[in-house]
Amino acid sequence: MFAIKRISTFTISVLFNYPKRNYKGFRVLFFYMKVFITTLKNLNTLECHECYLVYITDKKNIYFLKDRILIDFKKHELKKHYLFLVDNDILSDAMFVEDYFQEPYYKNEQYEINDLVLQKVIQQYLIPLYNLRLTKSDGGYLKQLYERVKRLNLSSLDKYVFENINIIQSDEKIYIAMNHGDFWSGNIVKHKDSFKLIDWDDLSIKSLTFDIFHFYFQKLDADFIKFIDSYKDTKERVIPIVRGILDKTNTVEFIKNYDQYVNCFILERMLKRYD
Repeated sequence: MFAIKRISTFTISVLFNYPKRNYKGFRVLFFYMKVFITTLKNLNTLECHECYLVYITDKKNIYFLKDRILIDFKKHELKKHYLFLVDNDILSDAMFVEDYFQEPYYKNEQYEINDLVLQKVIQQYLIPLYNLRLTKSDGGYLKQLYERVKRLNLSSLDKYVFENINIIQSDEKIYIAMNHGDFWSGNIVKHKDSFKLIDWDDLSIKSLTFDIFHFYFQKLDADFIKFIDSYKDTKERVIPIVRGILDKTNTVEFIKNYDQYVNCFILERMLKRYD
């Protein structure tokens, strides 16, 4: 009963306090069962800390204490990701304590995510992150993505999108950078007078604009067709952000190769969906 109460408390907390996560219908049941099953498999870890919420997955155990969160990593690669962020001051108010990653408990307040909020989060988190690992690919990056997706068992709709991707044969190289990997409104929380970007599990090297495209992709219900149809609107929002990262010459080059960055995102997002 103790474990069931803890699991139920966490699930209800997410559903009530994070409506942006869009848990509806069967997603509510699926989320609950996921938490329930993975926690029952690891009941012994519930005794590790005096805390009021516990979330256990195959990647990490999250302990919600009164004033902070402790994360116990089950995968070494994930720990390296978070350590990388702390060492480079991307997560400036977080630290490692012994084997645990510790961050403050962010009380997510209700707010409207607008262009100003988005700009603040991009300036605080994403641009410093991109500049740490900003480089041009060695060439063939897009072709490699294409070959990887080609081997996936895609749905009929995704297969239609994939088959209509036009990879232009070009010697131009794609800018790649370290990306958050799951940048969307549900991972931006308001805490006191600032905004925090959470959930860094998918941190990885991807095309420069993956995070920005992903944000607008999620706003369009993660629908590739809608994303492609909103091509012009998305471009008008992305280019000013890129101007804050690249110099004038390379920004011109980016605009010239914009279609290829869109193709990169579609392929990278398909890999994220199916891998």
